[in-house]
Parts: sequence; C-alpha cells; structure tokens
Amino acid sequence: MTDKILVVSLKGGVGKTKVTAELAKALTRRGLKVGVLDCDYHAPNIPTEFDCEGVKPTRESGNRILPPLVNGIRILSWGMIFPPDSAVMIEDSQVEKDDLLKVRELWVKGETARGLKYLDHLIAHPGGAMEHMKLLLEDGAVSWGDIDYLVVDTPPESTGVIRVALEAQHVKGAIIVCHPSRVSLADTRRTVDLFRKRSLPILGLLSNQGSQNGQNRYDLTDQDMEAFAGEKGIPYIAAIPHTTDLSPHFDRVARFVVEAQAVILPPPPKEEGWKETEKDLRLMSRLLNSLKPEASKG
Repeated sequence: MTDKILVVSLKGGVGKTKVTAELAKALTRRGLKVGVLDCDYHAPNIPTEFDCEGVKPTRESGNRILPPLVNGIRILSWGMIFPPDSAVMIEDSQVEKDDLLKVRELWVKGETARGLKYLDHLIAHPGGAMEHMKLLLEDGAVSWGDIDYLVVDTPPESTGVIRVALEAQHVKGAIIVCHPSRVSLADTRRTVDLFRKRSLPILGLLSNQGSQNGQNRYDLTDQDMEAFAGEKGIPYIAAIPHTTDLSPHFDRVARFVVEAQAVILPPPPKEEGWKETEKDLRLMSRLLNSLKPEASKG
C-alpha cells in the first residue's frame, strides 16, 4: 500500500515544491521507494527541482502512464506534458454553460428526473483540475509501481484540488508549509481552518526558509510558528533555515513523516459554520448591489 503525503498551502511562494522535492529525496535516502506527483498545473516546477526538464512520461500496456525514473524517484508533472512556455488554462472545476442550460431546459419542460440525473452527472464529473486529480490519484491511470510513498505537490489557492487530493484513498496526511511571517501566518490560519471544517488529516506544520546565519529573514520567528502550531493543536515538524545544504534538515522531516500519526481537528458546530457563511454571503450580496450602476431613467 502506498501512503500519500500532501504538501499544501493556500499561499503561493512558500516553497512547497522545494519541500516536496527535498522530502522525496530524504525518504529515498532512508531506502524507501518514492514517487512525486506535481499537481501545480499553473506553475509545474518539479521537473526544474529534479533537473529533468524535457523528460517525458511513457505509456505502459493498457495505456497507463508510466512516470520516468529520475535518480530513483518516479516523477509525474504537468510540466512534462505541456510545452515549457505554455500557460495551462484550467480551473478547479469547468462545467460548461451549455451543460447548465441543458439542465434548465429539462427542468422547464417538466422532465425533472432527467434534469436531476444530468445534474448528478455534472457533480460527479465537474471537469477541470479536480477531475484530472481524481484520475491521477484514484482511477489507475498512472503506473507508479511498488512505491512506499507518493509525495504530492498541490497548487496554492486551490481548495477544490486540495480537498480532492486529501479525500483520495491511503492519504496519510498533509504537511502545511509556511514562512515565519505575518502574511504567511494569516493564510496558514485559513489553511488550518479549511482542514478543520473538512475533517481532513494534518501531519503538521513546517516553517520554511526562516533564519539565515543566525539572522531572522521575516517579521516572525520560528518560535512564533511553533507557538501557533501548539495553539491549533497540530504537530510542529521543523524549522527549515535558508541554506544551500538542506539534506540534514529534511532527513529529520522524513523521519517525522514515517513515524507521524495524522491529526484531525474537531470540526466547528454545523450551525456555527453555516451562520458564518450566511453572514458572509449577505455582506457580499450587499456590496455587489451597491456597485451596480443605477438603471437609466427612460
């Protein structure tokens, strides 16, 4: 059985790809068989981290994707599939307008059962990045072989893709990556709340690229981040300094990942969560209405 380890953050630029790559290498140094899945479709930089730009996956019997073996690690990335200068125009979910019009047409005609069946199909197959993620993680489209861990680099600002990945089978948990800064901490609070509301497994918090030669690079310290993790009830994995020699630090991270048990935070009461959402929706509705130009008087 392959354990899936997700590297996540709602904020971009905190070093998720570097963490993914270094963790995969460290797990390999422990004698484990490892794969890396790069799901950051807008900025697929795993091939750059592993110095394998231009390397392409091949096809196995049954048309399954066979990720290339790079220094003993199986790697699959959007960057191996699309041209290097290509912007990938894909969203979390891409239900076409024509599909929605079809549902409305069936509803208006009184064909309620057919309309609901069509709607159920759209919910199950929303298209976009979420469906691609399901295919790569669950549907046997990829031949990873006999690996112990699959480390998944997730895209920032993509709660749908993160949720799909965490709800896949055999997910051990997620490493939440942040910088020791007020801005990064603000987004980390939201990330933790997302996991809490969805009852998703967290392995712990990793503070990345902090001190350098004894000097703090950000406006918070690693101790502040450790205190935050304690406040939220999640393990504090490590503080990774800004250095060129990351191996000893990630050897400790790999040991933690192998030995760790995931934490699932208690979700908020449903009534409380709904009231917050309802309040936010009312505020947004009032704001949008206030921005609409007044209808011209005829």
